[in-house]
Amino acid sequence: MNAPIAALPTEPTNVIFTGVAGTGKTYRLLELQKRYDDSIAVCWDSWRIQQISHYGWCDVVCAVLLLEDRLMTVPEMMQHPLIIDKAAANKRNENINQTLWVQLNTHTHPDSTTVNSAQRSANYYFDKTETSQWYLLDELKPILTEQLSELLSLYDDSARHHYHQTHTVSRSCLVSFHQSYGYDEFVEGIRPRINAQTGQMQYEIQQGAFLALCAKAASDPEHRYAMLIDEINRANTAQVFGELMSVIEPSKRAGGATPMSVRLAYSGRQFMVPSNVDIYATMNTQDHSLAVLDMAFRRRFDFVTCYPDASLLSVLKDDAGKEVDLAQMMLSINQRLTALCGEQAQLGQSYFMGIDDIRQLAKRLYRQIVPQIMAFISLHRGEAYLLQSLHQILYGDNSVSYSLLYHPDALNYAADESHASLFAAEAYEQRHSAESGLFAQAFVAVAENPSLSLESRSIYLTAAPYQQLYSVSSEDPYDAR
Repeated sequence: MNAPIAALPTEPTNVIFTGVAGTGKTYRLLELQKRYDDSIAVCWDSWRIQQISHYGWCDVVCAVLLLEDRLMTVPEMMQHPLIIDKAAANKRNENINQTLWVQLNTHTHPDSTTVNSAQRSANYYFDKTETSQWYLLDELKPILTEQLSELLSLYDDSARHHYHQTHTVSRSCLVSFHQSYGYDEFVEGIRPRINAQTGQMQYEIQQGAFLALCAKAASDPEHRYAMLIDEINRANTAQVFGELMSVIEPSKRAGGATPMSVRLAYSGRQFMVPSNVDIYATMNTQDHSLAVLDMAFRRRFDFVTCYPDASLLSVLKDDAGKEVDLAQMMLSINQRLTALCGEQAQLGQSYFMGIDDIRQLAKRLYRQIVPQIMAFISLHRGEAYLLQSLHQILYGDNSVSYSLLYHPDALNYAADESHASLFAAEAYEQRHSAESGLFAQAFVAVAENPSLSLESRSIYLTAAPYQQLYSVSSEDPYDAR
């Protein structure tokens, strides 16, 4: 299993997560981002009080009676958190009980026999008992609940949790490198801006993503900040980092053993990377079309290899209770892929995750897993060996009863005559490319036809063909029908 991410570092850290596709490298960046970004927990009370300041005292009293949904005296209302917050919002700590009495009496039903106030508003919501216990008029509760929904939500138990999720102090910056990503976006560059007063376009030097993060970090030395770069080898890293290549080393940061500053290309100012900035990146080792990191850049980073993690994969069952072990499937395919095409041809666990049933497995194999294997074969072995190599990677030296690849017997193994057209060679040739012709037509039908009944006796709706990808079954595959 890949090692879990530890606590935040205490020293400048540069790390590149490397590995084949699907091994959770980007997921690690997102998990790291959560560690650097903090919820604004301490601001919840002040934020809630600020929201209450937009409501009048009558609204607040109505909300208290809606929340409590019972008879209440004025002294009881005064102890309610909402009343306390409203008093804080209005910066008042005296005569709150008089304010409540005024609101209750003014907005009492005109036909009330227990309230003698002559000053009645046209808008009435309350009445009280002979024992001075107040309540909301039942017919108005639905209307008030809708009108005051936002105010009421502030005192819902889930409101604080939602606030913490949506209000954070960001101490990270996540960017994705691509072929046209450059120094201007990462460090600094000249960008156009419309002058608000004259309406004229003018050009000015603006900070890129990394410099903007460093500026925040320099003004907040008590916290650590993170620059997160996805797919770092999709851009020309030497060009993107420019002169910063020399100063991202931990020892050359501000406060380091040999601190060093550089003059920035556009602004000309001296710049030094703060010691509380960490740099994390991901790098795909499979795609040979991506830029190769030069040795000078590599020397400034620690490399952490992310391996395919079979422990994250589940076991599927068909209708007969037969199991398909996705972990064993991935391990077996990767073992044969490594032997035939090299270690960098392995499949990561994400190719096998999110699969809940046999039909989804067939779809994933047909649309993602097998095409990826075919791409590796074409790259390492050549088109001439495609079918032979694909069979070897999927099944090794085993003789199989029901292959995902072309198999004459499988073409005739449909549920009944009503499904026969799904497997007919003529219809198949009309719907699928020549590449899809490598697959058994019945397997393609299961992978691509959600309407195909699960009661179908197609062998590809059972565990048997998929078990053959990682084991030799001693059972007759017809028993799995």
